[in-house]
This record gives sequence, C-alpha cells and structure tokens, in this order.
Amino acid sequence: KSVSKWGCFFEGMEMFDAGFFKISPREAKSMDPQHRMLLECAWECIESAGDDPAELQDLREEVNVYVGIQASEYQSRVSEEDPQFSASGNALSTSAGRVSYFLGLTGVAMAIDTACSSSLVSLVYGAKSVERGESIVSLCFGVNAVVTPSTMIGLSQAGMLSEDGRCKTFDQKANGYVRGEGCGAVMIKKRKPEQEMFEAIIRGYAINQDGRSNGLTAPN
Repeated sequence: KSVSKWGCFFEGMEMFDAGFFKISPREAKSMDPQHRMLLECAWECIESAGDDPAELQDLREEVNVYVGIQASEYQSRVSEEDPQFSASGNALSTSAGRVSYFLGLTGVAMAIDTACSSSLVSLVYGAKSVERGESIVSLCFGVNAVVTPSTMIGLSQAGMLSEDGRCKTFDQKANGYVRGEGCGAVMIKKRKPEQEMFEAIIRGYAINQDGRSNGLTAPN
C-alpha cells in the first residue's frame, strides 16, 4: 500500500480527440496518455504564443522538440493487447517524435529523463538551442501520468513519498515528495526588440549533478 494518500491528479485523461490528430481509435487506445497530453499541449502552446500550428512546419528543421518524461506506466497495461501499436505508443523516444511527426517538424526531437528535473532540463536544452542559433524555435515539455499503483507502492517502500502530503524541498523537515500528473509546454524564441508578446524571459540556466550525498536519490 502507499504511505501517502496524497497526489495531484486530474480527471478526464481518457478524453482525447484522436481524429483531430489523425490517429485511429485503435492506435489511440494503445498510446500512453502522456503522448496524448503532449499533442494537446503542443497545439495549445503554439496557439497561445500567437502562432498557427499548421504553419509551423514552414520552419521545419529550425524547430526543436524536447520532452521531459520519466517512464511509461501505461505500457504494463497494454503491452499484450495490441503489440502493433503498444511499442511505439509507449516508448519514451516516440513521445518527442510524435509531436514532430504531427507538426511536420524535422529538427531535433529528444526525450529527456533526468527524473524530477526532466522538464527543467528540457527547458535548458531548448534555451541553449535557440541561444546558439541551432534553432529558431524550441518546444519544451514536461509530462507525467500516474496510471498504475505499482510505482506508488515502490516509492512508498523506499520512503520517498511524503506522509503528510507536503513537499519541503531542501528543508530539514523534508520527508518525501508528492506525486502528480499533467503536462506543461513552453515555446522558446529569441526575443526581438519589436516583439511584445512573451510570457517570460530566461535569464540563465545551468545543469549539474549532486555527486555524493546521503543516498542516491537524496539532494546534496
């Protein structure tokens, strides 16, 4: 059982307009919900940035896609049901490739797994790509779906879940974290002087490793 009854969940994960994304109902059923959320958020993100998703393919090789994603819990539920689609529908690498495929993009498409920091690391890769001129646009994502109890049980046994449902990062009172699911997406462009429509400016970024600490998964 889980030591924590807490989690950040949302209803309606099964709601997916497969036809809009030119995916058959049979294939959609075998697709990890994370893939579905990525497609939906990609479209919404591009529109929110004031661009037309259908016209983004005009840039093709100038658009990179980075997806922070850690695992596919859904695969254990469908791997034997429809092998034709379950393999590609649950592979982490395909999560980024599916976005590029649908939007007609030919730039970098990369799935990034650095555990809890996966989404931020994808943001760093996207920012570096634009700053260095390797791309004009970077689409960066973070996605997670909690669809089986096994991971929750394993994390509980490892003492990694907060029993009081509170994350206390870097605090002496820290007693674990709270799992959640959802998807976030940002479009990164190099800011132009005449450009007024933007949500935030990335001032800097860095990536490192904790090195030795009091445990493999504990921060230093």
